[in-house]
Amino acid sequence: MDKNLQDLKRKIEELEMGLSYENLLYFNAIKGYLQLLSTKDELSTAEILYSIGSDIKEAQNNGQTAEEYFGSQPEEYAKEIARELPNKKRFNMILGFAPIFAYLIGVLLTSKEINLLDFFGFALLLLCIFLLYKFIFKKAIFLKKGKLIFLAIILWIVLSLVLLFIYIWFTKLTPDIWVIKNPKSISIYLIITIFIVYLVWGWFKDNKRKRK
Repeated sequence: MDKNLQDLKRKIEELEMGLSYENLLYFNAIKGYLQLLSTKDELSTAEILYSIGSDIKEAQNNGQTAEEYFGSQPEEYAKEIARELPNKKRFNMILGFAPIFAYLIGVLLTSKEINLLDFFGFALLLLCIFLLYKFIFKKAIFLKKGKLIFLAIILWIVLSLVLLFIYIWFTKLTPDIWVIKNPKSISIYLIITIFIVYLVWGWFKDNKRKRK
């Protein structure tokens, strides 16, 4: 981990220790939201969090709450900050998808045959569960009541199990019409195709952001 990033995280922890309970809840809501944005540069995120924490601490010393200083809508404030944060470098984002590529390569290289529908269906299932997690927790993180946050966790687990059940049910009913023998022979081409699609998608996304 970058030394500057380590120092910032330590300073943020020190700031949190000096905040009142109410101000800490406000700060942690913003912090949690920004840290869920896996595409954002981690160092820049830590820098802005330290700046926000310092402002809240200063406001607290002057007798103000974080809500009085930044406003009563931490979610809107967090979204505004997120729009200004730079994205991770493309290489670092690729590294973030390393477990997915490892899964793809592992299945393709160790299987004597593979059902493409099951293969991509499972990958899609994992992606949906991950996106569902981010969506629910981005909303739940701004809830001040602990019981509601607990219910959000239960909701995510239940919906994830529903998705898993749908996937299993779908694969049981689907005939083996997309079965490929000896997938090793096409694995390298498939991985390269996925990699290129990801890069092209990232390029279009970056260009769209620059035009705004």
